[in-house]
Amino acid sequence: MRVVPPWALLSAGAAPMFLVGGWLLGAARQPGGFDQVSGTISALAAVGAADRWIMTLGLVGLGLCHCVTAAGLRPLAVGGRALLALGGVATLAVAAFPLPADGGSA
Repeated sequence: MRVVPPWALLSAGAAPMFLVGGWLLGAARQPGGFDQVSGTISALAAVGAADRWIMTLGLVGLGLCHCVTAAGLRPLAVGGRALLALGGVATLAVAAFPLPADGGSA
């Protein structure tokens, strides 16, 4: 039986901390508050958001954790690992290409 390496388990455990930590800290730093029902977490990293670096760092950490976890889950099927890595790359893209200041899509 093949075992998952400890670094893959560590990255899997760190992923929710990056997501929730970035979300909570980023939302707390928004002047006038942040509506977690109608707002998106990518809006916390948008151009013009207060302290947008917090959520951007959270998204980068989350994306990297997904990629590292996918690399370490060698006992699992390649397709599942590829989808996890693709999700990590997509999360990195959200961090690399933030929403514009007006909250629009382009």
